[in-house]
Amino acid sequence: MRYPKACPARIEVIPSWSREIDLPVAERRPRMPEVPPCFLVLGANFLHKNLQLAVEAVREVRDRGVEVRLQVVGVRPNLWHRAGVDLTALSREGWLRWMSYASIEEVRIALSSATALLYLSSTEGMGLPPLEALAAGCPAVCADIPVLRETAGEAAFYVPLDDRKAIADLLEGLATGALANETADRLAAAPEVLARYSRKSLASRWNDFLVGVSPGTTTPRSGHPAACS
Repeated sequence: MRYPKACPARIEVIPSWSREIDLPVAERRPRMPEVPPCFLVLGANFLHKNLQLAVEAVREVRDRGVEVRLQVVGVRPNLWHRAGVDLTALSREGWLRWMSYASIEEVRIALSSATALLYLSSTEGMGLPPLEALAAGCPAVCADIPVLRETAGEAAFYVPLDDRKAIADLLEGLATGALANETADRLAAAPEVLARYSRKSLASRWNDFLVGVSPGTTTPRSGHPAACS
């Protein structure tokens, strides 16, 4: 939604919170990546999620002789069938499996066993799944769009949506271990990124915002947008 007359300096954007990002270490499942490598698409109930790109890229990697699989969790098969992606037929080929719905625990299991999350959306309001993947120790491959770079920062890989070969090249590198160092670098950057979305951090930002707009407040608190002239 656009507000042409709104003053940017007075707009405070506070992200959404997800318990999966703040999940205590004791509740997190240990990482047990599948063999052969399996990539994960989490949430594909709309066409802008670009499931077809994930399917095409994984198929291309397989055509190169690298044994990889794809798991799709949270999907409307009829929607994608009309768009030319027949999940039932693909699952019969043995390298793709899908679930129309998954519980929180099933999502945690999927993240713990995935080689990487594929999040190839062409548009997002924020994009929580990459953060949830990183919190679970799962690498994230995101569409190279501004909102996802803002959300995941240096902790994710980014791919152009108009270059299937580039996507396949990255997936091949992740599957074969050729990008092990780059993966380690991104996962090492994850804690700093995730800290911005913790309950404590968001609560502090909400507190500052609400205090700043309270009646009688003349001077914005630290972190609260200043007034426009």
